[in-house]
Amino acid sequence: MLNHVIVGHGTPLLILHGVRLDHRHMMESLEPVFETLGGWQRVYVDLPGHGASPPQGTIRLMDDVLDALVTFADALLPGQRFGVIGESRGSYLASGMANRRPELVLGLAPGRAGWRAGQRSRTAASS
Repeated sequence: MLNHVIVGHGTPLLILHGVRLDHRHMMESLEPVFETLGGWQRVYVDLPGHGASPPQGTIRLMDDVLDALVTFADALLPGQRFGVIGESRGSYLASGMANRRPELVLGLAPGRAGWRAGQRSRTAASS
């Protein structure tokens, strides 16, 4: 199971960090916002090879990271509906979660996704 920290009670939110970070970055960014909001159970996840989640030798592609995340969510939140917040690579994985589990994902909040709709390439977003 991936390392994670659960804060609060209510509708689950799976919260995914970006590259070279861990769950603490997202907690520091989001918990001040949630201090005034009730009804949300935040699940801050360390992706494989980040924070306290060990690397997994089977991971070679982003789809493999997504597989690990889906397995994690299925085990932690079996049959429960949940939202997903992601930053950078976490937003990419959040979209993948919605694609893989459309019946369970209530909604997405992608942040700093690295591209904007209508752009011809992802590299154009950095200019």
